[in-house]
Order: sequence, then C-alpha cells, then structure tokens
Amino acid sequence: MAAAKLIRPALSEKHQAFFSALPWVLLAGQDPTGRLWASLRYGEPGFIRVLAPDVVQIRGQALTDDPLAGAWRPGQAVAMLGLAAHIQRRNRVNGVILEVNDEGITLSVQQSYGNCPKYITPRLISLLPLSEPQQSWPVETGQSLSATARALIQTADTLFIASAHPGEASASRRAQGADISHRGGDAGFVGIQSDGRLVLPDYSGNQYFNTLGNILLNPQVGLLLIDTAAARPLWIRAEAHLCDDPGAVAKFPRAERLLILSVTEWRLAHSALPLCWQPAPQDGCESLSHAG
Repeated sequence: MAAAKLIRPALSEKHQAFFSALPWVLLAGQDPTGRLWASLRYGEPGFIRVLAPDVVQIRGQALTDDPLAGAWRPGQAVAMLGLAAHIQRRNRVNGVILEVNDEGITLSVQQSYGNCPKYITPRLISLLPLSEPQQSWPVETGQSLSATARALIQTADTLFIASAHPGEASASRRAQGADISHRGGDAGFVGIQSDGRLVLPDYSGNQYFNTLGNILLNPQVGLLLIDTAAARPLWIRAEAHLCDDPGAVAKFPRAERLLILSVTEWRLAHSALPLCWQPAPQDGCESLSHAG
C-alpha cells in the first residue's frame, strides 16, 4: 500500500487512545527567531486531549530550559511524535496550531500515521511525581560540542530529529509543515567526526522519507538526545546533508546513505526531566544490531 494511503487527516480511534495514555510526547517547531528545534512535553497520562479526530490539545509541561518553552503561537507548523517504547509503538501527528492559552496548545491535524517498530530500545517510560517545584540549574550552551555533550552522544541509543518543509503549512498543502522522527540503534550509533560533525547512518525504514525529503529542500534540523540515566536533554541545531558516497557508506554495514550533521548550536540542560526510564523485556523485539 502506498504511503499516501496510510497518512490520514485525522486520528483513528486507536491513535486517539494511544496518545491519551502517554506521559510524554516529542514535538518539533520553530522558536520566535525561526530556528528549528526538537522538543518535548510531559504530564500525567491524559495531558494530550483529542477534542475531535482532527483537533488535539497538548497540555502538560516543558523544562524551563527548553528552547521552545513559551515559543508556540497560532498558525505555527508543529509536529508531534508519540513513543511507547515498552511496546515498541510510535505514532506521528503533523499539523498547525489553532490556539495557545493557559490550557495548552491546540492544533489542527493535517497528517496522522503510524511507524513500524524497528530499532526502538524497549523501555518503560513513566512520570515521576510532580508535586515538587521544578529545580533550575545552569544550562550549558555552545557552538562546538563540549566533552559532556560528546559523551552523551557517544552513549545514546535514541535520538529525535526535527525537520521542516520550507513552504507554509496549510490544510491544502499537507506535504508541507514540520516533522519529527525517531532514530535508534545500539549505544554509540551516532558517530562524531574529528571536526565535530555528526554522522547518522540511514537504514531502510518506513519508506516515507519525510525527514530526507525535508532535508533536500531545507537542510536545517533539530536534534534531541536524552541522558536516560540522569534524565537530562541535549538539544542540537545542525545543518544536514545527505552523503551517498559508496566508500563512506560502506563503513556502516547495511546503511543506504549517511546524514552528515554540522552542529551550529547546542544546549544541555542540567535540570532533570521528571521521567524515569527502565529496561523492558526484549522478547520478540527486533534486533538493535544497527541503527534505523
């Protein structure tokens, strides 16, 4: 079945129940200066409310250090990814913000679809008690990756990548707008070159090519990696380009191409997310012997 037939303009009943049960969600959007970031929000399950099959309200909270905290505005393209890692399920929603108020962010759904379970590290992700005020610690920032940021990347087995079509999203232009995607593999699957550029092998996946298609038109991407031991997020902005040089690709078994990411800005929060990551049984799970 063609990918277009699997992308719907509204959430199915199964997807409505899926998002309503999550304690966190990944987001992609632009800050007031137009810079693209991957972000997240968290809350008690039910913080994502489906007001109608094509209208979703996202409540919950974000770390004060999050580059998109307080940045949302009506008319803005936004992408949402739900990940239930313990059952290896992920579903995506892309749309446009209708309203921002004290209740949260309300968006009009333009695209809703599921992704295959490939390369999702099985984990139980749960919300910690939110009774204590959020502590704020200094944020580490820079343009060249620090030793701390490098160490986090070298141990990560999951990242999220935000991309965006350069055209304005609208109901009549569903191919445009923002997108956020999951990438995963064994710890250290993201390479770091001596010049600081990141190398992300691209393997056969859903055959949607949302991220790659956006990058061909707009090389700006946002990355989010999470230190699951300390619950600290690392946000990265980068310029991406595709590499299909046979010699370079051959260094990564089964890779079809590489994404070369030139880091332009990063920020590492030392405030911890109120989320807990615990191992989940891997019986029947797909091998994580390479990234995807």
